[in-house]
Amino acid sequence: MGPKWNLEEEKERYLQLWENRAHSGMTHTRAAWNDRAHKWLQEITDDNNIRKQRSEKRVQKTADYLRSKGLLQKEDSVIDIGCGLGRFVCEFAKTAGHAEGTDISDEMLKYGEEYARELGLSNTFFTVADFKTFDVREAGWEKAFDLCFSSITPAVSTWEAVQKMESMSRKYCFSSNFVYAEEELADEVLKEVAP
Repeated sequence: MGPKWNLEEEKERYLQLWENRAHSGMTHTRAAWNDRAHKWLQEITDDNNIRKQRSEKRVQKTADYLRSKGLLQKEDSVIDIGCGLGRFVCEFAKTAGHAEGTDISDEMLKYGEEYARELGLSNTFFTVADFKTFDVREAGWEKAFDLCFSSITPAVSTWEAVQKMESMSRKYCFSSNFVYAEEELADEVLKEVAP
């Protein structure tokens, strides 16, 4: 038998982690993410870029983990909140019956749709939405998905967003975020300045 979870303790722990995280300084508007879309696509499709290999490995390992735990199955309906370029959506669509992605950036979603077409996937769907202001009830998405997924997205960065994500799920929610982030240049400078 596994450990007993205390929801209030976990909520408090989650909130403390979010309050103490380092902020990237990035703006999270539709225009800002649309401006980033093409560069991100180039980085994850350039065979000489390490980011491509890391991205592909992260998508594959995450999907394999979800499958191994029974969280991603053939009959499932899955949504990726803040899906960006749609890589997880397309990987999930290889297993699930319905794989949807939502993102604030219509440019990101355009690339996701193109990728799904390249793979010959017909069970992927992409919806432009700012999850922070998105009305789940109005969209008819309450308890609409077997798995609600998010990965390293500012769309799910508050307790309210976690609750919104949970309201969309019939079964499971999975959110992947950094445990910590390293900044190699900053670390090297700190070693030299303050040994």
